[in-house]
Amino acid sequence: MDDLVDKEADLAALGDPPAQPVAPHILFEDLTAEGMVSHFEHGQPSIGIISDEGGIFFGGHAMRPETRLMTATFLSKLWEGAPLTRSRAKVETITFLHRRATMHLMIQPIVAEDVLADQVLVGQGWLGRTLIVWPESRIGTRIRNEDPSQVSQPRRDAATALGDFHGRIQALLERGPWDVRESSPRVLALSMEAKARLLRFHNDVEEGQLPGGPFEAITTVASKASQQAARLAGIMTLFEDTEADEITPGVMADAIALIEWYLAEAKRLLATGPISDKIRDAEILRTWLVDRRREPVISLRDIARFGPNQLRETARIRLLMTVLEAHNWVIPAPGTVIAGRAVKEAWRVVRP
Repeated sequence: MDDLVDKEADLAALGDPPAQPVAPHILFEDLTAEGMVSHFEHGQPSIGIISDEGGIFFGGHAMRPETRLMTATFLSKLWEGAPLTRSRAKVETITFLHRRATMHLMIQPIVAEDVLADQVLVGQGWLGRTLIVWPESRIGTRIRNEDPSQVSQPRRDAATALGDFHGRIQALLERGPWDVRESSPRVLALSMEAKARLLRFHNDVEEGQLPGGPFEAITTVASKASQQAARLAGIMTLFEDTEADEITPGVMADAIALIEWYLAEAKRLLATGPISDKIRDAEILRTWLVDRRREPVISLRDIARFGPNQLRETARIRLLMTVLEAHNWVIPAPGTVIAGRAVKEAWRVVRP
């Protein structure tokens, strides 16, 4: 007993325990709302959920059916810059201020289709707070050339611009140390003309959300467009000059142009709704019929033998051909003579 008293006295003589060191990590591929709160309590004030395999996040615990709404709501609060409060039984209530987050996820088309069609992510508003892009596939065009003289000028220009970008990012990272755990963010003002441009853009997009307007089907995205433009303008300004205190009209115009492009992309991806497997397969078959085959009439047997590998079941082909018939891409042609014999099931292909 005396030994225990002596040890407690020795510990008391040492004074208060040292503060827990700040966790150094800021980049994650998968993190739940609870994990983000824990990070903000013990780690850096900023966080990045960044991955070139975004399926890790969308297939992880954060996006399970029972946690998806909480995750989306938490991320939306971070986007708004709202204070975050952690309150649990037997634990001190803590409010976190000035916490920042960024998210950049690259996902495969099959994952993207589910995400874009998710009514929770759309209806809650989180998807409208993201900038979405679905570029065309470059498969088949990614030709490498060891001879620098054979590289096209646009590709050389792109490589130079990317090198400049990386250099600037490196210079910004080397400016540290960064210690902003509880500091108030510096205000970056809008010049009068920049503010006027942003206001005109806001009003144009707002009117475009009326029934019959160009943004009627993507109000969840369009409603945030002016805020997105202001945020991009701020980032672009500080990227060029970390000591800047005002956003210029030119930078605002560039930011608005970018957001207009993202609005067009959102309209293309979100306004059409989810695509069924039947429609998707019908488009694969249509492309094969129109672009890969030159015969004016083709039989069911030839489609099953030579068609797209994933679409060689006769029952499936019949179903897809009825879809193409309904959209006037093929016309039934039973009894057509092909290779000297009459064919019961055949279609005439309509080419544009």
